Amino acid sequence: EEDLVAWYMEQVEEDIQTEAQMMEQQHLVQLIINRMIDKDRVIIVYRASDDPLRPEGRVLVKHPNYPVGELIAGSASRR
Repeated sequence: EEDLVAWYMEQVEEDIQTEAQMMEQQHLVQLIINRMIDKDRVIIVYRASDDPLRPEGRVLVKHPNYPVGELIAGSASRR
């Protein structure tokens, strides 16, 4: 999960002007990851974090039954 957040932050770093924007983006990506785990079930927690004070250390994997490149169920109706 840490690597995923770091990758995302690298992708948007040119758009970030302030520390507040950086914190907002980190919070946003965390919300998206949690949604993909809890609601959409596209991502699975493969292994929980070894450190309870650093939950972002958990290992995430794509659900094996989720085809890459497909829309998440229900998202097409929101467009």
